[in-house]
Amino acid sequence: MVDRVKILNALKKVESYGKLHPEMWNISWENGSLLKMMVLARGAKSILEVGTSDGFSTIWLAWAAAITGGKVLSIERDPGRASMAADNLSDAGLNEYVHILIDDAKDALDSIEASASFDFAFLDAAKNEYIVYFQKARPRLVRGAIVVADDAITERNSMKAYLEKVEHDPSLESALIDIDDGVEITYLMRNSLLCAHARELNTDLSR
Repeated sequence: MVDRVKILNALKKVESYGKLHPEMWNISWENGSLLKMMVLARGAKSILEVGTSDGFSTIWLAWAAAITGGKVLSIERDPGRASMAADNLSDAGLNEYVHILIDDAKDALDSIEASASFDFAFLDAAKNEYIVYFQKARPRLVRGAIVVADDAITERNSMKAYLEKVEHDPSLESALIDIDDGVEITYLMRNSLLCAHARELNTDLSR
């Protein structure tokens, strides 16, 4: 059973720290609340986060995971930030719902076991690498998975390749939401393996 007061106190502490240290690049409170609600609405139980930082967004995701009976895999390349995030999750009483993987996100996504799958993902790391993160994670994203990419308005130019992909891929539904620095919310209608099979089938039928 989660302790709502304990979680909110931890969030307020991390939020205040983030305002004093903008290099943490924390999302807004409203954005965090939106993440939590989307995880709950999806009923997500296997959540991927790329970019832990000090754990502000991770606490929101873990709070939802505690309710759905899920877990969060959060990737952070900076050991200092990962340690800070672990302490903040402990303060919130949510550390049992999160595994922090300390590694470069591209390498970490390659190292995740092939049997792993995710029904929700949050991208909030190097913006120009979003397309790489998505391509590496996509084989593990189940049908109906939701992917949320942060900073889709303020960093739109850096995210150009990613945004063009999710906005034009016929197997995806994607929408830009004007909250905080902007989030691109993408819904996977079909996974990549099913799409590949469909293309092969269409090719055979056209012969």
